[in-house]
Amino acid sequence: MSTFNLISGAKSVIDQDKARNYFIHHLNRINCTKAHLTERLSEIDMNDNFKDIRPVIKEAQRDLILQSAVIGQLFLLFSAKETLSDCGEMIGFIEDAFNGIYLRSDEPVLRDFAILYYLKSLDSIGDTSLQLLRQSADQIEGARFTHLPDLLNAGILAENKLLSLMSDRCGLGTEQSKKTIVNEY
Repeated sequence: MSTFNLISGAKSVIDQDKARNYFIHHLNRINCTKAHLTERLSEIDMNDNFKDIRPVIKEAQRDLILQSAVIGQLFLLFSAKETLSDCGEMIGFIEDAFNGIYLRSDEPVLRDFAILYYLKSLDSIGDTSLQLLRQSADQIEGARFTHLPDLLNAGILAENKLLSLMSDRCGLGTEQSKKTIVNEY
């Protein structure tokens, strides 16, 4: 398949194996963020310091099950295996963000900010990888991938209700809340 090279302005041919591997790499990154969130939400759910957000955690866990099913379909579609082996450095970054939650678990406001930071970190990684998935999918030949955009839009990065709740709780949802935060500091 040929594509337009943005740097040189020339048409170039993309090696299909490399394009497929690139796609799978970013699918694994999304899978890694979802696996981390799934594991850590279960951990938070069992801790009494987080009982005030437990209903939203439960809902997010249900959403993650559906998102994992979509990711699993994509791996099947590409006859690829899920692996977390390429995610070491990313996991370190995510884990560092997560650990901040427990360091501030006794102070609800700071805890909420730490949760928001963790969720935004995951969302940023996932969002970037999703954009790259969509772009690289366009470079992969084969009729069996004609439904790929539908699968990508089916909820890999559906709106995270927990992220929305934490944004609202931290005062980042409205202009008035933002003014209040600025005035307090």
